Amino acid sequence: MALSLVLLLGTCVRGLLYAIPSLHETLSCRPELVTPISSFYRLEEGVFLFHSTGSPYSGDVYHQPPLLFALLYPVLQFIYYWPWAVAHLCAKNLKLEEGRHFEIRGREIWRSQVPVSPLFRPENLPTTAAFIALMNPFTLGSSIAMSTVSFTHLAVLYSLVFASEGAVAASMMCVAVGSYLSVYPFFLMLPIMLLLSSAKTDTTADNKASGVTATLGVKCLGIFGLWLGLLFYLSWSLNGDWTFLEETYVWVAKFSDLTPNIGIFWYFFMEVFDRFIPYFLFVMHLHPVIYIVPIYLRLAHRPQAYACALIGTFSLFQAYPSFGDFGFFLSLLALHPKTIMTIENRFVYVIGLGAATCMLPVMWFLWLFPASGNANFFYNQTLVYQIFSSQIITAFTKVETRE
Repeated sequence: MALSLVLLLGTCVRGLLYAIPSLHETLSCRPELVTPISSFYRLEEGVFLFHSTGSPYSGDVYHQPPLLFALLYPVLQFIYYWPWAVAHLCAKNLKLEEGRHFEIRGREIWRSQVPVSPLFRPENLPTTAAFIALMNPFTLGSSIAMSTVSFTHLAVLYSLVFASEGAVAASMMCVAVGSYLSVYPFFLMLPIMLLLSSAKTDTTADNKASGVTATLGVKCLGIFGLWLGLLFYLSWSLNGDWTFLEETYVWVAKFSDLTPNIGIFWYFFMEVFDRFIPYFLFVMHLHPVIYIVPIYLRLAHRPQAYACALIGTFSLFQAYPSFGDFGFFLSLLALHPKTIMTIENRFVYVIGLGAATCMLPVMWFLWLFPASGNANFFYNQTLVYQIFSSQIITAFTKVETRE
């Protein structure tokens, strides 16, 4: 009953907010919620270019994969908001299922004896996690802005749930879909393999995963490669050539669009000399990847926490981050109540994150409208947001490594 009420509440809230056109128009332009690779307006511009020239990539506007365009193009002619609503509701249903896996199989989150609210007891955890995921301001704002990151998050959630059930083929298919939409889900391959391994073998009393065998690794990579190859083949069939690779993945790798966002790339590449751009592109794209192995060495026995830590890391340090990415991490964080209660200074982190979130649009306004500020105003608040967000991720990882 409680689960149904939570889903009904999330549906009603989104329905009411979608019914306010001015709210959608405002949020869909906010740099904190949408990026050049997740913007609904750019998707609409891609539709216009498709009608005019036969290709959504003919202008330097649309840079999302062809299959996503093919999926959304028919429904954009009618009720344009329902794919986002369906994606979010499916994701929250999966969050319920993942919460049940944490309750049934993920006993490590209850090992320490830290007292928690009854809302976070094992029997109530799925409902509470779903409520936080549905009503989280970051994910709610991303939903109303119709950011296409919702579809990437849906694929990642499916991969985690299927991995918890030991379904190798289904899990790798979802990883391939997520990697096709956004490259970063590929780097979740290792924690997903650990989840598959722990689902297929008997764990010890302290619920340590058995590790990834060579057979499982080869099987996962093979299935992943087949699914990704199929997606690329379908994209080639739709597009007629391979130019979509240049307009999507290579375009992101070059960081061609310096539109301000809540990341650290845009301001940096506005200031750096042209001859240093290739070097710093390599360094900054590599930066989040270097955390994969160190976190693995400390959290290999807790694949759920390992996946959560990596999702949080990439939500900050990817090329085009948004509130929706960090909101997805916060939703997964709700599945670790004991860890949350053990984090020191958690209230300071929450207040700092909230203050930075509120000040970002203020500094944006001061920069662009009354001309009483400049780009430094907005970028400074971006750094404050990054600092408090990274502190939350670091504190979560630190507590998990002590368990």
